[in-house]
Amino acid sequence: MAITGRTRPSILRSMRDLALLPKAHLHVHLESTIRPATLREIAARNGVTVPGHAGDGPVSYAGFRPFADHNALVRNCLRRPEDFTRIAAEFCADEAAQGTRYAEVTFTAAAHGERLGHLEMPLEAVLAGLAEGQAQHRIECQVILDHSRRRSVDRAWRTLRLATRYADHGVVGIGVAGDESYSIRPFAEVLDAARDAGLHLVHHAGEVCGPESIREAVTIGHAERLGHGIRALDDATLVEDIRQRAIPLEVCPSSNVALGLVPAFSAHPLPLLREAGLAVTVNADIPASIGTSLTEEFTRIRDAFGYDDAVLAGLTGAAVDASFAPAATKRRLHEQIQAWLGPVRLPLPGWMVCSGPRSLRCPCPGPPRSRISTCPRSGCGARSSPPCQPTGITCTCSLMKRRSRRRWRKIPRRSSPCGGGSGSGGCASGSRSPRPSASRNSSRNPGAARPPRVRSPTLSREAQTNLHATLSLPTSTLRLPGSSICATNRRGVTC
Repeated sequence: MAITGRTRPSILRSMRDLALLPKAHLHVHLESTIRPATLREIAARNGVTVPGHAGDGPVSYAGFRPFADHNALVRNCLRRPEDFTRIAAEFCADEAAQGTRYAEVTFTAAAHGERLGHLEMPLEAVLAGLAEGQAQHRIECQVILDHSRRRSVDRAWRTLRLATRYADHGVVGIGVAGDESYSIRPFAEVLDAARDAGLHLVHHAGEVCGPESIREAVTIGHAERLGHGIRALDDATLVEDIRQRAIPLEVCPSSNVALGLVPAFSAHPLPLLREAGLAVTVNADIPASIGTSLTEEFTRIRDAFGYDDAVLAGLTGAAVDASFAPAATKRRLHEQIQAWLGPVRLPLPGWMVCSGPRSLRCPCPGPPRSRISTCPRSGCGARSSPPCQPTGITCTCSLMKRRSRRRWRKIPRRSSPCGGGSGSGGCASGSRSPRPSASRNSSRNPGAARPPRVRSPTLSREAQTNLHATLSLPTSTLRLPGSSICATNRRGVTC
């Protein structure tokens, strides 16, 4: 049974950088991602007053309606094509900077088009900005057009026409959003037409109102994903229905807290949704409006619920599976997530780590400021000035810097011994040291003595499995010679 994040030491749970975790972002509103400085510049250029507390840090709202009123003021600042293009390009840059590799951004295109008297202009400008951002950053984006429940059916039809017209330019679906006290029944015919046109359907439901709003989204709206959906827990029958239909939830914890729908982050029902067997994805929803980001969401989830890296990787993997990305993109994202979840590369305090094609790890005594040592291609003990020099049954770790692909130099200001005998905390007596490469002198004297080869004692399979679960390292590579932990290479060479 896997060790959960609640039982692992916090220092091991926090080894990997969550900003580097490859993410898929499925629930984020473009108008709520605008940088504060950008919003002020655009508002000043267009002669519009900037909404209060724009960019002043984390913000809370007294319910959904105050947030919607604030968001309307933000949208009113956007007037010209270059405004929309700029915020879309900056969205790509900001998402890519926090590890997002794929995003489906929501945009209220028809509302902007009607407001500005040019239905297509805002969407065309946003698509141009996304194309620019994707070309400059390592990210792939698609668009979902949303329609407010409070607005007319005619506008919903215009949203559908925009989606079908620009389906070949990055628009993948439509959805109903806004105040959930308004039913989506009036839009049933529009949603039927969208399904028949091959568009994906994603609706906001179960955020403010209860299970009935979710049932409408699933039955009338043909929802393939649910925006939020946290109120599904109010009805066990509905939970079972969602699980049977395999409908993923776009969960946005910080947004729910900021809008007063959940009293505190630690009280968010995300763990209960996972325990109920539902497909849960993590999203930021309105990051600029509440002072968060997708990476911050994952960080808060780890801190609040004690999830380890494997669980966090599973959450972003669920987002990849729930996305409307092409199959090739999904495969690539899963490979990148697995690569992030690979063996821990950062050292624990007091460790010296040699990482390379022939990996060698040995805990070296010394202060926590010990640094990572990167070995030559042929592994430790190779070339001149090796980072791990065998001396009998002990080895010496020295910090290295690479001058070029094949040239290495020793940093003379610090060298840390990795062992020195049994009980020293390093490569203890009875462990096998890495083989030294044949130097020029030894090549001239084939009979030169070599250090004795002593096999290292191995852990039982059960002990290896437990240690593997703790350190997130491959089980087959773990041995415990004396008191040191070493990783094997393909040939089974240990420290």
